[in-house]
Amino acid sequence: MGLQAWSESLSSPSARWNSALQKVLNQNAEVIEAEHDYKSQQARLFVSYGSWSPTLGVQGDSTRLDSGVTSHSVSLVATQNIFKGFNTWAETQLAQINLEKARLNLENKKTSITVALLEMLARHYFLNKEKVYLEKLVKLQSDVQSFTNRRVSIGAEPDISSQSAEAQLLSAQTQVLEKNLQLNEQLFQTQELFGFEEVDLWPIVVDRDFVEKLHKKISEFVLSQGKDLQSLSQKSLALNLESLKQSRTSELSAYWPTLNASGGLSYSSLTQQTENYVALELKIPLFQGLKHYYTRSSWGWNIQKQENTLRAQVQRDKLSEKLLFKQLVLEIEILAKMELSNLALQKAQLKADKMYRLGTLSYSSYIDIQRRATESELLYQRKLFSVMQQELKIVTDWGFSSDFIAKEIEKLLT
Repeated sequence: MGLQAWSESLSSPSARWNSALQKVLNQNAEVIEAEHDYKSQQARLFVSYGSWSPTLGVQGDSTRLDSGVTSHSVSLVATQNIFKGFNTWAETQLAQINLEKARLNLENKKTSITVALLEMLARHYFLNKEKVYLEKLVKLQSDVQSFTNRRVSIGAEPDISSQSAEAQLLSAQTQVLEKNLQLNEQLFQTQELFGFEEVDLWPIVVDRDFVEKLHKKISEFVLSQGKDLQSLSQKSLALNLESLKQSRTSELSAYWPTLNASGGLSYSSLTQQTENYVALELKIPLFQGLKHYYTRSSWGWNIQKQENTLRAQVQRDKLSEKLLFKQLVLEIEILAKMELSNLALQKAQLKADKMYRLGTLSYSSYIDIQRRATESELLYQRKLFSVMQQELKIVTDWGFSSDFIAKEIEKLLT
């Protein structure tokens, strides 16, 4: 079934959004790979828990003596590791860290795909919106050319004015064609990235109200979380540091004493007796050259290097936070000013319409106001999309939850 029929079968924009997102997540190779890795690390964690459990086994042998008698024996043996120099604990901790790494990677993949889908929908909206304003500019410029040609024909203006008007019209028409090309490229990229046979998701977000509410929601959330954010790089480095520490503990456990307990029950056909036993085994390494010293020293340098890298990343994140959020606040202020300018120009348009119909405003002035209002709205739309791209990049780079994003979009669409 094509995406068009599939989307039409759904009852609401929020349902279309959820189904589209799940469709994308379920078929994305990177997400699938990350999910498999996460499940693999879950299994490895349970394997590490097994190191804490006792073991139970059966042993048997058959021996033929010189006398020609064959002896058979069978034993039931249970063992329990009591202390392995913190190795068991370190292995479990390491498995938990690897699981957290896999979870973080999976969440990052889902967030990236969710943001990419959202940006694709927003981009389609803005491209179409720009096309509308560019077509309006073409219409205005076409009127200007007709007006100029009439003035040239009666000798009110030189021929060069007509040629200039024609060049401006061709330039405006070229921009519309370029926008059509961008829309076609957008369609191809959507099919390539998300695997949709038909792109019929646009009804989800084609209205201006949704786009502006989305921008407001993202900006409010991002700015409210600014002081508490950690970049994905910082989270990854912190996990790598903990992984190094646990790996050091695991390797150095070879230089610690170990204590094992064992017990069993055995039967021999030769003696026809059953015996049981309990034993404790203690091993204490006394001297292994300077291997222990240099092993500890090597791990110490590696951990110190990772700590320095993490500290540097924390400082970069703090600086990046200040710059990013300061820039975002300024961008939002610029958007607000541009919106006020648009409102003022819209009022000027209404006034110009009345004045032109009454004959108190020249045609050139009337067209100039129409052009300025259209160009201002076009610039506002481009600026709004640029700011949304910055916000969505922050969402991706700073590890926001994909579930949170999906739910917030669903709320806006409900």
